Amino acid sequence: MNDGNSTSHTWEEGTIKIPNPQWKIFKAKINRVFNPIVEKDFYYALKVYELVMRESKGKRKFSFRREVILRTSEFNLRADSVARIENSMFPVGSERKRPLKPKKKNFLPATNRTSIFELGNSIILLSNKNKTFGWVVKEGVHAVEEAHSHPVAAAAFQALSDVDWNRNSGGVILSNKPKETEAPYKNSPNIAKRFGPLGEKGVLFGTVG
Repeated sequence: MNDGNSTSHTWEEGTIKIPNPQWKIFKAKINRVFNPIVEKDFYYALKVYELVMRESKGKRKFSFRREVILRTSEFNLRADSVARIENSMFPVGSERKRPLKPKKKNFLPATNRTSIFELGNSIILLSNKNKTFGWVVKEGVHAVEEAHSHPVAAAAFQALSDVDWNRNSGGVILSNKPKETEAPYKNSPNIAKRFGPLGEKGVLFGTVG
């Protein structure tokens, strides 16, 4: 077992070039999973707000922020949903003591122009200009496993597996997670996943533009 040492701290990062004709279809598959989640988050946010405001009536000293956190935790939501809900009532940088009532504009669905999906410990970056999919998992204990369990991440990688690759498309995802066939040096980056012809060649892209 490697729990307790550095090998349990994992990360992933890479950029994949999607064939131009399939770009819109690829993005749509991600949006179809993300948008229902955001819609449900709005529902939960309103529910939390109503519960907290009801509980606060008649109480002189009442910690609204604490109650919002506690009530939100009861729904067992993922980190990105929790952050979305809490930020709708207590915007980042705000020192307000009473929550704002959540608004639909705080829970906007993804569109053709959406370029960033923050999913807790991972980020998806989409470049309409370059037709690239960027994937970053911040290093942490079993971070890669957790990141891939997110429904939006799962949809993105399923969409990658559905792509009909052409000659100038694909790429690789790097990771520090050891693989027997591609781990010549301890703690060195390994190719965790390959996609398309460029992936077979081990082509690395720079940051997503």
